[in-house]
Amino acid sequence: MKAKFELKLQKRVLQINYRPTLEIFGERAGIGSVLENRYGEWQTNTHGDIVLYTPSDKTIFNITAGMISSISEGDYQIESAQKDCNDIWEHIVTISPPKEIRRLGTRIVSVYASNFKFEELVSILQDSLYSQNEKLVSITAGVTDLAFVLDQREGEYKKHLQIGPLRHTELERYFKPNFDVEDGAVKDANLFIDLDIGLTKDIEPNNTIEKLQESAKIAESTLNSYFEYLNTGK
Repeated sequence: MKAKFELKLQKRVLQINYRPTLEIFGERAGIGSVLENRYGEWQTNTHGDIVLYTPSDKTIFNITAGMISSISEGDYQIESAQKDCNDIWEHIVTISPPKEIRRLGTRIVSVYASNFKFEELVSILQDSLYSQNEKLVSITAGVTDLAFVLDQREGEYKKHLQIGPLRHTELERYFKPNFDVEDGAVKDANLFIDLDIGLTKDIEPNNTIEKLQESAKIAESTLNSYFEYLNTGK
């Protein structure tokens, strides 16, 4: 079957949320210096949070008092993102190991262009997502404003998946790009997929990066599976 959709925009986020110690709270600039040479620019705010970014690569690394996150909206290199998270986390743990890691996870937000009319795309998604295909078995599904929300677990990780049609006028609301979007990249009827893989239990400083990498693997395989099904019917 001919492919229906073409990837146009994608945002990938790796994130760790933790309860900082006072020592970590006061060392954000020093923590950020670990990555300074890997990014083209940096900024800070009145709260002392650090943002490193490279506009040409469309990459960002955020460091706040209780969170680190790698964000990419360009040609994604997962090895580089994971290395940045690993190096920052090792530095944080060396300074003062956090007593609580509240959540970690991977989020992938994707926009795929189509040549369908908007009403045609809505019909296609309804037919596909409310079928009895085995990919959708054991999933709790709901529909809100033409968006399908699917929740599932894979082992200790929670999956939250939102699939729906997206008009080009809704891009700022749902995709929220951090960088300029090329004119014409998003059409009148687009497939929107927002996937989040999260973990909130049994996280220790010494297994945080391993579990973050596992969340990335689950996110990648889950997205590929659903997109293949929606794109080809297989």
